[in-house]
Amino acid sequence: MGVSWSADYQRGLTVAQGGDYETALVERVLLKKQVNKNFKNSDDSKLYSPTSVLFLGNSLTYYNFNIPDTLSGLIKNYQIIFGAEISQKSKGGYELHDHYRYSFSLKDNGKWEIIIVQGHSKEALTGHGKELFCSSARLLKKKITSAGARMVLFMTWAYWGDASMINEIKKSYLKIGNETGVQVVPVGLEFSSVGEKYSHINLYSDERHPSNEGTYLAACVFFAALFRRTPEGSIFFGSIDPDQAQILQ
Repeated sequence: MGVSWSADYQRGLTVAQGGDYETALVERVLLKKQVNKNFKNSDDSKLYSPTSVLFLGNSLTYYNFNIPDTLSGLIKNYQIIFGAEISQKSKGGYELHDHYRYSFSLKDNGKWEIIIVQGHSKEALTGHGKELFCSSARLLKKKITSAGARMVLFMTWAYWGDASMINEIKKSYLKIGNETGVQVVPVGLEFSSVGEKYSHINLYSDERHPSNEGTYLAACVFFAALFRRTPEGSIFFGSIDPDQAQILQ
């Protein structure tokens, strides 16, 4: 779900920036319904398909079957075969400023079409960490754009047992995404949504890292956000129960 998709999404960002997060979530739900309708009615040959995607992440990206490999599995087993190359440069504990300094070099210019940046969940919370998070996001946007790629932000999830974390995470990502025009993929919001609706699906392997189910959910969200079509109907279930995989799709 990106800022270029719909006026409804922009309206959601606007009301969120004003502090009306309940209305923003309503707008997200309405947009989701419209997107699903578009998925089902569209001509697949005209849909956008990036050819190369790089994840700059930490252990949340590479833990338990890892998101890039799971996304690749969804791509390869979809009705239409995409030629997208999905790669990652991930290091445990990295925050956005670490990715700016060490993960991405301008020598990669022209190699990647989309670069997905994932930081530490706590850096988007209040205080000095949040300030560094925002300033690093701005620097990364300039660096990645200069390299000829499009930056995407990976909204992380709240820690297990601390569901309220998502409120500050959401605020920070909506704010910097709206300010910079960077697409925000709301994985964290979907973790919260699934946790509320399907408590029998365990998305966590410990306090913060995803289970195989959590990784699969994140990959589904990225599939929808990047390829602009629903993952529903995929026969790739990774290492999880097919019934649970279909719920997550």
